[in-house]
Amino acid sequence: MRFTKILDGKEEGLATKEIGYRQSKWYNLKVEVSGNMMMAYLDGKRVLATSDSSLTRGKVGLYCHGN
Repeated sequence: MRFTKILDGKEEGLATKEIGYRQSKWYNLKVEVSGNMMMAYLDGKRVLATSDSSLTRGKVGLYCHGN
């Protein structure tokens, strides 16, 4: 799992955590953003958190790679 910032076409990784998964299993993903804090929860457990003071507005998107 990873939080990535894209600003002016440049990608910057903010936080990364290797999380295993089982194919064909459904997971509940929740992402919270409050001010400059970002938190990700998987099945109710917080698995990733970070902050970036340069982020005051913008958009969020989900991306899945390699599945």
